[in-house]
Amino acid sequence: MSAWFRKVAGRLALMVAMLVPFALTACGGSGEPFTMVTTATIVIGDAGPSSVSFLVDPVTQTVEGGLVADVVNELSDRWELTVLDLDVNANFEGIGPINLVLDPNFESTATVFKLNRNNQPSGTNTMTLSLIVETPDQNLTFSTLALSSNNAILTLDQDLPEIDFFFQGQPKALDLSSLQILIPSELIVSTEDPQ
Repeated sequence: MSAWFRKVAGRLALMVAMLVPFALTACGGSGEPFTMVTTATIVIGDAGPSSVSFLVDPVTQTVEGGLVADVVNELSDRWELTVLDLDVNANFEGIGPINLVLDPNFESTATVFKLNRNNQPSGTNTMTLSLIVETPDQNLTFSTLALSSNNAILTLDQDLPEIDFFFQGQPKALDLSSLQILIPSELIVSTEDPQ
């Protein structure tokens, strides 16, 4: 080998060695935020007159929106995500807009497992959300909602209680009867064959 070739090869190796830490950081750190399709079923009605909660004249809407997340860590079998934004909007006649947004005071996170050799997730996909339901007259909170799934659609782990609120002095109740979040296929499919 010529001296010139060894010199060029040595410089090239040094440049590659300097770039490796940056490349590894990009693999496990934040990349571009991405959106997950989100579907919610919201029921609103007059609050029942007794201590037993029920809705009078309920109106149901199923609406679609988006949840924005970012990868904070990639492991061999899973992704760890931070949820950055949620935008789900409904508009009820006689009441107005109802918006589901994230509570900025609490962190919302998710863990999404890649598929293993048997085309099964390596674990249970989970998400924890802290939501605010914005109504025209007041904001309502759902703290620490848990969603999970063994497939690509995250669903609520529990039945949520109705939330009572007032609209123009009239007692109303809201029921978030379902919340589904579609995990993008790129997160589930592994590029590696886990051990």
